[in-house]
Amino acid sequence: MKLLVSDYDDTLYTSDHSIKLNIEAIRRFRKNGNLFAISTARDFKSIKEEIEKYDIPYDFLSCYNSNAIYDMEDNVIYKKYLDSSNQSFLKLLLEDNKTFKRVDFFDEKGYIGSSNYNIRLGNIIKSIRRMNMEKIDSNKIITVRAMPNKLFNFSEEKSYLEENMKNVLVNTDSISVYASSFGSKADGIEIIKDITKVNSDDIYTIGNDLNDMEMINNYNGYSMLISHPKLYSKSNGVCTSVRRLIKKIDKK
Repeated sequence: MKLLVSDYDDTLYTSDHSIKLNIEAIRRFRKNGNLFAISTARDFKSIKEEIEKYDIPYDFLSCYNSNAIYDMEDNVIYKKYLDSSNQSFLKLLLEDNKTFKRVDFFDEKGYIGSSNYNIRLGNIIKSIRRMNMEKIDSNKIITVRAMPNKLFNFSEEKSYLEENMKNVLVNTDSISVYASSFGSKADGIEIIKDITKVNSDDIYTIGNDLNDMEMINNYNGYSMLISHPKLYSKSNGVCTSVRRLIKKIDKK
């Protein structure tokens, strides 16, 4: 039995045409007794919309860079809430002079609320308690995504965070902060590995961005043709699609 773990955006999905071909290959792969998992930084609701839209089969779903993991029936098999060390890190981030136009909060089922005020970073945790949203429990938040006012330049902070913080994924228009104990797709694979008892040599991974690097480096990893430059040296090779990788696996 083999396990294939794929990133979603710009990997499993690159176009409506490509994902249909990938899904056909995944169905055959699973029919042959293998397992398929999606590992993404997306929240649960967001990736489920894609799964339902394209009818994507899977055995495991890993969201928020593995801070929440689900089985094929969407039962939560692992979750890691924002802890005190992450809240301290958030405070440090937000105590500079930058201002965020929006802060979103997520639990294991997805988006649960936002603060649209201009909140200084140092007050982000306090703002959770100030918001009049009954659904938000400040002790059960998996991810906080802070989107800066575009008037400010985040280039220096972006470079520093990407190089030094495992639990922070920095996009061009937002900062997403993940639980400090995990935050790595490779860590999520370890949880799935313990459940399935698949040997490490039988685990294959594919992705295209920096948050895929550790899983690509730790397992039989492949980078997409268009990937972050740092991924190529960590991977076993380049694939143009998930279906192409499945063909490679089938030949082994």
